[in-house]
Amino acid sequence: MIAFEVRGDSMLPVYKDGHVVIVYREQRRSTSSFYGEDAAVRTSDGRRYLKTIMKGAPITLMSFNAGPIENVSLDWIGEIFAVMHRNQLKRVERAGGVQGNLKLA
Repeated sequence: MIAFEVRGDSMLPVYKDGHVVIVYREQRRSTSSFYGEDAAVRTSDGRRYLKTIMKGAPITLMSFNAGPIENVSLDWIGEIFAVMHRNQLKRVERAGGVQGNLKLA
């Protein structure tokens, strides 16, 4: 698994600036199985987002508080395992960390 820190407010109120999203490193399911779900994504031009994946031409990335990003090609989808406040992650690190030495990407 890998972790990403949320930056910005486009996914409020569910994901706040500073939250840490823990996702599976390897994409475990087909792209179409993620339609309608929130996930971390990397586009074919290298941009990373936390968005709701919608079927489009080929993909549309939706936000709660921003316009859609349309006609996106994805290289990778990270299925969300857990969401933590950054302070929770700091407490875990102080307590000895988690298996695999989880670090922010």
